[in-house]
Amino acid sequence: MLDESQIQAIAQSYGERQPPDFVVSATVASELGQIIELAKRLSLSSKNANVITLRAGDWGLGFTGLTQFIDEYARRTIDCARRINITSRAISRRSVRNLFDLQVQNRIRKVSDRSDSNREMLTPCQEMLTSRVAAATEESEDNSRQLMRDISEMKSCIRALASMVPICRIEAARAGPYKDSLSTIADVIESQTHKLQKALGSGQRVLELA
Repeated sequence: MLDESQIQAIAQSYGERQPPDFVVSATVASELGQIIELAKRLSLSSKNANVITLRAGDWGLGFTGLTQFIDEYARRTIDCARRINITSRAISRRSVRNLFDLQVQNRIRKVSDRSDSNREMLTPCQEMLTSRVAAATEESEDNSRQLMRDISEMKSCIRALASMVPICRIEAARAGPYKDSLSTIADVIESQTHKLQKALGSGQRVLELA
């Protein structure tokens, strides 16, 4: 997980230039890809808590609904992270191809400017590249909008998970002989939720470099 100094180092390595989209997208995919593993661990923690609440009977009734809620939002977070990972990688690949097309287009333009015969011969290539670059740009914009929607949904899910932590602690305190076991689970849920928030924040800061 990148910290603030590492993110700044990425930005500064390009000087006054904006980091290429393929660098930003690949970094975002890597950063937010970690969320999948974190959310999986959170989901596992909720399942472990559910096993304890079943054994606890009446003592664990208050915690039972919470585990279902946490598992549901952890799975939704995983789904968002997977979509973001796929979209970010698609943007990265398309950005590399687009950069290559632009370089070829520039070289063809230089050759074309040398004579009318060159221009006539190379015009179809120029038109094809212009069309391809325009299509790639439109697709990248669509992907970027989808990325923003998925990040927004993920942020909502993680916010909902964070709101459950104090309630988990309250219900764990009421669990009588199962208090210690459920308090430990509440600690794990809090820790994983905090890591999710940090990973999302890191991914968003990287995305702001674009």
